[in-house]
Amino acid sequence: MDFIHDCSGRHMLRINNLVQVPEFVKQASIDPEGVADLPDHLFADPVRREFPIDNAGHTYLSAAYCLSADVDNKSVLDNVKSALNRFTDAKTEIEKLEAALDAAIKSSSVEKQPQFAVYVDFGAGNENSELDYVKSGGVHGFYPLDTEDQICDSAIRLGNDKHRLPIELFMDGCQTLYKAARDMRCVDRLPKSIVQCGVERMPDHEFVKQQAAIRSRETSDPVYIELAASAEDDTEHDSNLWAELWMKADNHNGVKYAKHTLNPYQIFHSGMPKAAFEDDINKWTLVHGAAVPVDALKALKPDSISRVMSKQASEQVQAVLTKASSSTGAELANELMALDKPIQLALLKLVAQ
Repeated sequence: MDFIHDCSGRHMLRINNLVQVPEFVKQASIDPEGVADLPDHLFADPVRREFPIDNAGHTYLSAAYCLSADVDNKSVLDNVKSALNRFTDAKTEIEKLEAALDAAIKSSSVEKQPQFAVYVDFGAGNENSELDYVKSGGVHGFYPLDTEDQICDSAIRLGNDKHRLPIELFMDGCQTLYKAARDMRCVDRLPKSIVQCGVERMPDHEFVKQQAAIRSRETSDPVYIELAASAEDDTEHDSNLWAELWMKADNHNGVKYAKHTLNPYQIFHSGMPKAAFEDDINKWTLVHGAAVPVDALKALKPDSISRVMSKQASEQVQAVLTKASSSTGAELANELMALDKPIQLALLKLVAQ
């Protein structure tokens, strides 16, 4: 997700609060239509056509978003860096923003900005509106998150406003609220509907593919099957990105959501919570290609290992197992796979016994 596709506006608001946005940036287009005709190579992420770097304004906004959102995609960051070297004005302004961000993080004297679950950009404003925030325009925050009581009250109000908000804005608000409640340790005070939508989940890819087949059949558009396959192969982005792409296809095809027509977030949030998934993974490791509980390896006694292996092999295994308490299942698997195959096989037989 980049500054064009992130409808929350929170990162742009943060940047505007830290530095004065240069004039050349104000002329840059910030809507999808403004970059629709750009060739793929003028995006830092050419596959998803995100982070445009065709001019100084777009390059500044892409770099600024990467800084504020902590984007960690190396390929994107490298391409943005290369573009900054071409547009020296943008590079100079980004250096100022980096300094401002560092100062905001390090200085305890920086006043804490109010936090909100949802941000909406009202653009230039509408002087005929009766609502002050619509009349004044700009980015405004809704559903405050500064205290535990605010978080809980905001969760209730967001739930009540569900059908008044765009789906993507509602889901973004739920996820932000859940994270804030988790940090404040008050998740148990949130409505179940907010927790259900807010907790980060791993997609159930079989279910996603089933829904893709149904949607493709109903709309005669094969793009859903392509999206499902690409989402399953993607290890860099969370499921929200694929839900947003799916929603664009739905909007294009005029899909209306109902009881038997799930929206993309329901489809991609169909699996188990990510934290539980990661916790489950870390309970298992691999020995000689077989899945073995980490606790079973921890329970092995040094004398039982030395009875079935040579002294050298026993010492190698025990050196690896001492790391079991501080390693993930995947990390431990890498250590175990480095052992000779006969040693791994002997260890597997010992666990089985």
